Amino acid sequence: MKVIKKIFQFLVIIICIGVVIVLIYLGYILISNKLEERRLDNERTNSSNLMEYFKYHDFEHVHSSKKELYYIGENFVCDALNDHQVIAVDRDFMILDDYSIYQIILDQEKTFSNHQSCKKVETNIEISKVKQEYSTYYLFDQNNQQYAYNRETDQLEQCGYDSNYCMNANPILAREDIVSIVNYLDSYTYLVLKTDGQIWKQSYKTSYNGTTTYHLVNEELVIPKETYGTIYEASTIDSIDLSLDSETITTLITDRGYFFLKQIETEECTKYEDVPCEYQFVESDVYKKYHDDIIYLGANYSVLSDHTIIETKELKKPLDPDVK
Repeated sequence: MKVIKKIFQFLVIIICIGVVIVLIYLGYILISNKLEERRLDNERTNSSNLMEYFKYHDFEHVHSSKKELYYIGENFVCDALNDHQVIAVDRDFMILDDYSIYQIILDQEKTFSNHQSCKKVETNIEISKVKQEYSTYYLFDQNNQQYAYNRETDQLEQCGYDSNYCMNANPILAREDIVSIVNYLDSYTYLVLKTDGQIWKQSYKTSYNGTTTYHLVNEELVIPKETYGTIYEASTIDSIDLSLDSETITTLITDRGYFFLKQIETEECTKYEDVPCEYQFVESDVYKKYHDDIIYLGANYSVLSDHTIIETKELKKPLDPDVK
């Protein structure tokens, strides 16, 4: 009987010791989590640059080529960026300020054989201008011939009927005073960004004498530079709201900042089905706070000072109100 009692007491002691150990371990885990949470919260609210801000907020870091890439960060290596400024970035290529063209790879798991994330496109074509049609960049030589970059062949192809990749050279885009075609409204009416830094609505008529010639017959100022500043890039209707018409500009990149169209919810439009909410341009608070960390701001992609490439739409997300 005494033996059983001693065994029971021993088991009780073992159980008590086990409970204490478990409680100590759980307490340690809880305290560690709290300390880590406090550390992350402190780093989150004290992000000194845009790279840190992305790291500690809900912007998805992508480390797999199987996922859609939002930005790539420290593994993007391109020595050319140390000596030249970026003037255009697309999914497959970028153009530098000396008009050199580089194929790029937005994948942290791969590089080119030069152990870089970029590779120079070898070409004898002397590029003198870069223009944009919708979200596509086109290049023009000194004779105003239009070219497109073909990633499959890693070459520039002259646009025209002989090309399977870029069949139609655009005579409107080739005009000296046109920076980009923002959108087509119909076969002869365009929204364009001109060299004066303003958005215009232009109407054309055509004549044919062996070749088709476009003649400007009317233009109307849509967004003057006095409103948001001198415009560098603009884009129209995207996924923001399909009820908007094709003339609606949705993003603006200007010398004053990055602006995007935002739905403003009022008491009336949220309460009544037949009262539509209004839209207005707002400035990106993320860009406003961290613009010094962006070395190139583009309509689709932007490059940060550590050569991180991001999708520019990430700048539309609201700024963490706790960030100091």
